[in-house]
Amino acid sequence: MKKIFIISIFVLLLSCEKDSSKTYTCTTYLNGAVWSTKTVDKCENCSAPQGYTTTCKEN
Repeated sequence: MKKIFIISIFVLLLSCEKDSSKTYTCTTYLNGAVWSTKTVDKCENCSAPQGYTTTCKEN
């Protein structure tokens, strides 16, 4: 029973580690043309000044 519990925790920790390594590509556009591209750890970090638009896609 203890082995199953320990294995379950180990698998859970591995799955959490995978999620934290995800990266996203943040693309900023001005008047429909690509202005810049950067890699971010979450889409909430993808922002641009007023008048620009952004897209955020998982890598």
